[in-house]
Amino acid sequence: MPKLNDSELFDATDGGLVGYCHLLTAFALQLRAMADEILGEAERLLTRIRLLRAFTPAAPITERELFSGRSRQIDQTMGAVAQVGQHVVLFGERGVGKTSLASVIYDVWSHLQREDAGVFAPRVNCDSDDTFGTLWEKVAEEIELAFEKEGLTPGPPAFREALTELRNRTATPNSIRRCFELSRRSLVVIVDEFDRIEDEAVPRLMADTIKTLSDYLVDATLILVGVADTVDELVYEHGSIDRALVQVLMPRMSIAELQDIVRTRLDRVSMTIDSEVLHRLAHVSQGLPHYTHLLGLHSGVAAIDAGRMHVRIDELNVALHLALEQAQESIRDAYQRATDSPQGANLYRQVLLACAVAEVDEVGYFPPSGVREPFSQIMGRRYDIPNFIRHLHSLCEEDRGRILEREGTPRRHRFRFANPLIKPYVLLRGLRDGLVQEKMIFPED
Repeated sequence: MPKLNDSELFDATDGGLVGYCHLLTAFALQLRAMADEILGEAERLLTRIRLLRAFTPAAPITERELFSGRSRQIDQTMGAVAQVGQHVVLFGERGVGKTSLASVIYDVWSHLQREDAGVFAPRVNCDSDDTFGTLWEKVAEEIELAFEKEGLTPGPPAFREALTELRNRTATPNSIRRCFELSRRSLVVIVDEFDRIEDEAVPRLMADTIKTLSDYLVDATLILVGVADTVDELVYEHGSIDRALVQVLMPRMSIAELQDIVRTRLDRVSMTIDSEVLHRLAHVSQGLPHYTHLLGLHSGVAAIDAGRMHVRIDELNVALHLALEQAQESIRDAYQRATDSPQGANLYRQVLLACAVAEVDEVGYFPPSGVREPFSQIMGRRYDIPNFIRHLHSLCEEDRGRILEREGTPRRHRFRFANPLIKPYVLLRGLRDGLVQEKMIFPED
């Protein structure tokens, strides 16, 4: 509503009581409009803040109620924790949500710890230069911190001595067993990013520790979390620890699970989304929750900026554009290195895009035959494996930044993206550059 000027004010007051009433009414309407505008802006700001808390592309999920899907993996892990002598190896590709699951497990047991003084749930992150001694030093420090938070002194004396041995970096499988038994606590020890440790002695010593704790039925569960395709890549197994290990593979998330991530979080801020937009957002995320959170956040914010509480295709397009602009520098550099060539007509962009479209198994691998059809569609004519197999192998070499990795034997090689987070970026670049049709990336249900 326009503000009253001096002339209008004079005319209103000159009109006597009636004019004065009209003036008051106009002022009241004007104040109400201003108040509505202020309240509306405050509500939009509050919704943006809630969105920023609901979607977490840069951090693991820590709230159990927001950890959509993964019920099977949660059940497997929690079932092992509940049984004395059982331990967990949680493994899978980078970016599929292993740390988030570890965070949920930690959150559950930390909550139980607050209600039951008999439970401790220390959690540590590994570094590349960790040894067996430094790893258990971290665990000992977390156990001491848990006692301090409760205002307790670690005791009895024998336990304090055992804990000091761990803190002095002289841990052995047997000294760990002794320490845990003397603690008189139920322990759930989460060791995240276990694959980062470069000391080859650590996996074997950890296997020895698992066997020792299991053989003595110690009331403690180790949960080892790391990037790997098999348990053997994380722990050098004894044949006799198979019965003590629960192997939990974290596959990429399904379309339904990714859609649930978005719906759950938008519902928290009283927002909704078109079903087709939700379908597209989930597909372009390629099973990786990081991109689902990123696109969900940007789409929601774009809708709020447009004055809506409902996400439409326009908002998703804004989000896709922002995802490209804000991609990690390492991802942009990897793409550039893989596709650059002094030859103007090189096909590396198209081959890499076809790899991103190809169907994969549960750990991200695709065969050369899986690239043939998407590459032919991208190029607009039929191509066979000999036309691009050289490119696939070249993308696994240092000159092209090893953007792909391969496994298997000649004629039976399989390939996958070395960093799964690069794959959605490749798809978005291909879409933006007009190299791929939308129906290849966003198939119908």
